[in-house]
Amino acid sequence: MIPFKYGVFVTGTDFCGREQELNLLKEYISSSMRVYIVGERRTGKSSLLMEAARTMPGYRFIYVDLRSVVTRGQLCERIANGLNRQGKTRQAFSRLMKAIANLRPEVSVDSITGDLKLSVSPQIQVSDVDIDKLLEMAGERKTVVVLDEFQDIQRINGYETILGSMRTIIQNQTDTTYIFCGSILNRMTDLFTDRRSAFYNSAQRMVLEEIDETEFSDFLADRFESGGRHATARGIKSILEFGRGNPGDIQRLCIGVWNQTSPGDSIDETAVLNGLANICALESDSFRERLDNLSRNQILCLSALLKQEEPFTLSNQFARVAGLGSYSVAKSAIKGLAEKDVLLRKGRSWVMSNPFFAYWLHLSDLL
Repeated sequence: MIPFKYGVFVTGTDFCGREQELNLLKEYISSSMRVYIVGERRTGKSSLLMEAARTMPGYRFIYVDLRSVVTRGQLCERIANGLNRQGKTRQAFSRLMKAIANLRPEVSVDSITGDLKLSVSPQIQVSDVDIDKLLEMAGERKTVVVLDEFQDIQRINGYETILGSMRTIIQNQTDTTYIFCGSILNRMTDLFTDRRSAFYNSAQRMVLEEIDETEFSDFLADRFESGGRHATARGIKSILEFGRGNPGDIQRLCIGVWNQTSPGDSIDETAVLNGLANICALESDSFRERLDNLSRNQILCLSALLKQEEPFTLSNQFARVAGLGSYSVAKSAIKGLAEKDVLLRKGRSWVMSNPFFAYWLHLSDLL
């Protein structure tokens, strides 16, 4: 059995490297605080929350994923289904249906989980009041409401009024913890530090930095050892360096390495390179599709960026070298690459969002 996890929540013995953050989060929850957590995708924000839920059995956790939400109707669906997953009683479901009866929700069965799933027709007019009703249902003692990828609420037309209405409801729920998670740092920061935002200064900031290298090194070495593979210090270091401290990318690489080795093998730098090649081969079609979806200027920009060391910075000289002509054209191309999740902003600089895609581009020599 492969001892590494990728693309799923990890808890218990699979959870590693966030003890300080976990203890701080549990303290915030015990104090019914409002917290916003920022960190790159795959840094383990959701796993941190799931581990907190596992180790705080007296609390009710309501998890709502707002990724790519674009309408009020979708927002209502996400919150309603979050409430329903937590309740799972006939009485709770009846109360939920009554609260959103005017939206004429349709009920179906999730083919994967078997849970009842609520949906709202795009033709239904949804108001901020409908959203408020659902949030009011969440407000109970020892309840934790998690709004994941919270920055995506900005995709909804008129989101400012939604935030203003939400802020009023949340302020009155003094015994309920609200946790807002996001993977796009600048947009999350704007929501909570811009004076024009309804959520200005409304939550405690918490940042998930790169995972502790020493602690995670021992964890990875033990996992390889469990399958009869000896991990060398250089092998582990090369895995951590490639993953840039991102636990999701690190464990994904470990799975690739595992698949290319057998009991008795040594996990050295050569094994890591073989693991990378394995992942790039498996992802080649999706990476090629991603490349094909880029515009001409975005390809020129990406080609020039890959000739530099990370982090990348934008300048007039870069625009000329890339063949983009002007700073404004280069800036527009970089913005497009960020929107397509190719680049990730770090302060005033940029890095490749997916290190495997970057490695595939170098291997394939397509740019």
